[in-house]
Amino acid sequence: MACAFVRLPDGGIGACYLRKNSEPDGTISCMPVFRYSSDEGNTWSGIIYCTDEVGYYCGTNAATIVTKAGRLITPVSFAGNSVHKYDLDPGKVRFFCSDDCGRSWHEDMSPILPPYGDGAGLQEPGLLELADGTLWCHMRTIYGYQYQSFSADGGRTWTAPEPNFLFPSPDSPMRVSCLGDKVIAVFNPVGNSLCSAYQTPWGAPPRTPIMLAVSDDGGQSFAKPAKEFSWNAFRSHKKNCFLIEDDPSDSYCYPAMIRVNGGFLVTYYCDAGSNRVLNCSHIVKITDEELVRR
Repeated sequence: MACAFVRLPDGGIGACYLRKNSEPDGTISCMPVFRYSSDEGNTWSGIIYCTDEVGYYCGTNAATIVTKAGRLITPVSFAGNSVHKYDLDPGKVRFFCSDDCGRSWHEDMSPILPPYGDGAGLQEPGLLELADGTLWCHMRTIYGYQYQSFSADGGRTWTAPEPNFLFPSPDSPMRVSCLGDKVIAVFNPVGNSLCSAYQTPWGAPPRTPIMLAVSDDGGQSFAKPAKEFSWNAFRSHKKNCFLIEDDPSDSYCYPAMIRVNGGFLVTYYCDAGSNRVLNCSHIVKITDEELVRR
């Protein structure tokens, strides 16, 4: 699950995903693995594990990034070494890295530890390299907002996790991607979902509506206001938010995006009236013209 395709610095294609297994001792493992292709996807390498430490690692779609220096980074939430079904430790964020186009992996970036003593912790992280080289990590939480942390030294140290007040969230993942000259964030704000009588199978509110926000400054406008919050920043952010879908009886989550001619595609899960949030997928094309306020 949680597959990410990336264009490698050597011109090849990399695929990073999570491989879930039932272990002989009755526990469940979910391991980050990698494959690469040197012929545009016609053939693929064997599995390369991003870590030898068996455990339950949780991620989200399209999370692997390639930095300006050519480093591959896969952010995951680690939920323990011996995990039974739904018996997860509080998530802490870990980063697995490769400096040779995915042929070998190591963990030389520090983890981000959960800020509170609850059972959920930090989940399903995403990562974006800002224009000045700062790494911005955003994380799903049960605390009402996406949380974020920053590293100015390549991940050796991170700021304490804090809420990003621009992105309220009903315990749902967010995806942020650089698409051409814009950075796009797709997320579930806290809308009418909290008032819905229907709850997801795990007891959370439905993930509706689903929206996108646009940054013209490389994502800096998304990351900065949590530290320097003002109502002016919030109003400016809101002007650059666009509704994708808002059916209060449906639920949308786990987006991924790709640039195409004249715009980009967004795909995400939905329940399509089935009360099973991961039942179906939608693919929506959004044109560049649609993101211009008139």
